[in-house]
Amino acid sequence: MKQPSIFDNWAGSQPSKPSLELRDYQSDAIDAVWDYMSDPSTGNPLIVAPTGSGKSVILAGICHEAWKIKPGTRIMMLTHVQELVEQNELTIRNYWNDAPVGVYSAGMKRKEAEAPIRFGGIQSVCRAVDKIGRADIVIVDEAHLIPKDGNGQYLSAFKALKSMKPNLRVIGLTATPFRTDSGYLHKGAGALFDDIVYDIPLLDLMDRGYICRVTSKATRSHISVDGVAKVGGDFVGSQLEKSAMS
Repeated sequence: MKQPSIFDNWAGSQPSKPSLELRDYQSDAIDAVWDYMSDPSTGNPLIVAPTGSGKSVILAGICHEAWKIKPGTRIMMLTHVQELVEQNELTIRNYWNDAPVGVYSAGMKRKEAEAPIRFGGIQSVCRAVDKIGRADIVIVDEAHLIPKDGNGQYLSAFKALKSMKPNLRVIGLTATPFRTDSGYLHKGAGALFDDIVYDIPLLDLMDRGYICRVTSKATRSHISVDGVAKVGGDFVGSQLEKSAMS
C-alpha cells in the first residue's frame, strides 16, 4: 500500500499568490515561454538572460505559471552544481511560499522524488530517472552545458524521461546560447532547443541600473600568449601559466 506523501495536499490545487514582484523583463520572459508553448506544434524554447538578471526568479515564475495553467504539473529543474540547486530552491520558496518543491541531490542528502516540482543535480537525477518518475516539463539552468550529441548525462536523462512522456517539453535558460564546439544551441543538426523566445539585452540592464557597468583596469604585468595553444577557443591553462611565470 502506497504511503501518503506530504505533497499529496497540493494535487490539483491552484498556487498561492507570488510573494515577490517580478521585474518587467522577467515577467516578459515568462510570458514568452508560455505564449510559445501554448502552440503544441512548437518545440523547446530557450531564454537568453545575462548573469545577474535573476534567472532563478524567472525559473520560479515559470513553475508558478505552469501550475496556474494546469495544477499538478510535474516539473524537473536540472542544473550541474549543488550551489545552483540550493539557490533555485531558496528562490522559488521565497517567490511561492507554499510551493510543492522537493530536491533530488546526493550532495544535499535529499532525495524527494515524490515532489511534483523537483530541483536536482544532473549527476544524481541521471542515475535515478526511473525512481524519480515522469516529468511533464524539464527546465535546465545553464543550458549551454547540454551537448548536441553523444551520451552525456543530460541527453541520457532526456531520453529516459521522454520514454515516460513522449511530448516532454524542455525549457532552457542560459547567458551564452553559443557553444564553441557546436554553435548555437537552437540551430543545426542535433539542437535540443528550437527557438530563442526571449533575449534580455545586457546593455539595457546596465542602462537601467540592474547590472553594474564593467570597468577594466590595466595591470602591471604583461603576458605574451605567443605560442600558447588553444582548445575549444580557450587558451590551454598549463601553457598560459608557464607563459605568465616566464
